[in-house]
Amino acid sequence: LIQIRFLEDELKALFLQQILNIEKFFKTKLSYYVAKNFGVDSNPGGYLDLSNYSSSNRSISHKTIRTLKEIRDHKNPKKPEGKPIAHYRSDHQFIPPWILIEELSLGETLYWFKSLKGQGKTEISQQILSIKNIESTDKSLDVFQQSIDIIRSFRNFFAHNSVLSHMRSKRLLNLSQIDFIDNSDQLINQSEIANSINRHNLFACFICILLLSTDTDQLSVFVSSLENIFKIPTHLEIIQPIFHLPSTSVHRAKQFVNYYRKDWD
Repeated sequence: LIQIRFLEDELKALFLQQILNIEKFFKTKLSYYVAKNFGVDSNPGGYLDLSNYSSSNRSISHKTIRTLKEIRDHKNPKKPEGKPIAHYRSDHQFIPPWILIEELSLGETLYWFKSLKGQGKTEISQQILSIKNIESTDKSLDVFQQSIDIIRSFRNFFAHNSVLSHMRSKRLLNLSQIDFIDNSDQLINQSEIANSINRHNLFACFICILLLSTDTDQLSVFVSSLENIFKIPTHLEIIQPIFHLPSTSVHRAKQFVNYYRKDWD
């Protein structure tokens, strides 16, 4: 039991660090898209103007803009804020999106993303997805939204120190869709697709991390660290049956990186 606990802590820390890397990259791409298309002024008529956002799901857009304005105006005293946003508020009288977004949780960031019109969501998703050869923009957006929702769930699980073997995201990953678009033919096998638990457990989180990690160096550190964990024979007796992570995960990750490296470079 002690060995299981130590291994669980190692895996949680490793997965959480890579998820935080993805979160940072996601926030960068979203804030730069907003700045490029809607400007950097957070005052009325600027990038927080509701007309910049989707009207197809107005309730999400309304709620998101209201939340962003409350953070801009520091109207939530229970939520501490960083020095950069306080500096911009007092010295510049506006807050650029790349400063405002640092005050958001991943969930709040996702709502901002989902408030964008279709073109914006598609553009950002294609910049972040590691698989660059998806022909359908609708399919790439769907894969991205599945993946980012799943790692958000696991980020919260890790932050609250939930039991790793019990972690299940509410959002399901369409493994058949992933298998169809992954021409490297290395990521998922048919037996795993048939097992429904793989759609929302740690294995699904692992797949999503690969799909959303376009930084080769960061992903290489993640894969190398995971390899070190798998090298210990007794760990193999625990990782697959208890945590549902296949023993071939490291090999698959390496094959995946080698296949898509040319697209990233």
